[in-house]
Amino acid sequence: MVWVEGQPLPIKLGGVGSGQRVLCYDHLGGGLKYAGVEDVATHDASASQWVSVTLEDGTSMQMTADHPVYPAVAEDRGMGPRGGVVQPSVRAGDLEPAQHCLEVLRMVSMPVREVRVLGAARDQPDGQPALPVERVSLSVQQPERHSIFVASGAGVEGSVAVASACVAGAPAAAARGYQVSKTFVEVKEESEELQTQGRRQRRCGTAPAFSQPFAQSAESLLARRTASGP
Repeated sequence: MVWVEGQPLPIKLGGVGSGQRVLCYDHLGGGLKYAGVEDVATHDASASQWVSVTLEDGTSMQMTADHPVYPAVAEDRGMGPRGGVVQPSVRAGDLEPAQHCLEVLRMVSMPVREVRVLGAARDQPDGQPALPVERVSLSVQQPERHSIFVASGAGVEGSVAVASACVAGAPAAAARGYQVSKTFVEVKEESEELQTQGRRQRRCGTAPAFSQPFAQSAESLLARRTASGP
């Protein structure tokens, strides 16, 4: 379930539509923010591997093992708000207990206590709790910046920030650095590229420089012409 702007209670992922805005954790600003939904899709998940991620405060969330998340590192949980580098995304199944932390809706980074592999729905033996046979993927604007708060129920407790679905398969994009330039947000690599282009343009706009021997020859020629008259 997710929190949609203008709705008093969270709604199921499948009920969210493109163009709506869902509550997210802003890794740059270090706070809550609504981000626009760009895509929602339902997929068959009977063969998907599921994991249960449990945090130190008891918060637990089931998700597919390959779903991306942006964990903070336990030694350094600050990933903003003034130009930090968003950590590369990792798969939920690759989270390391006691090393990785995930944001919860109480605005703290909670250490991961346990990652338990649940298997796939089609492989579940009799007597075991049933696993979902469908999964809903949700993608938001600026996915490297925003993690979506997802809950297993209607309450605030149990909400965990997970990455936009479109981040999956593109972890390199998540490592881009954001920085605040005056009142504007810019991507670090793009800023450096613009500065390089500016230096090139300034060099192209300056007068050409002559080599030293050529400059001396030109000066001597001008002196001889002046001495001999026009």
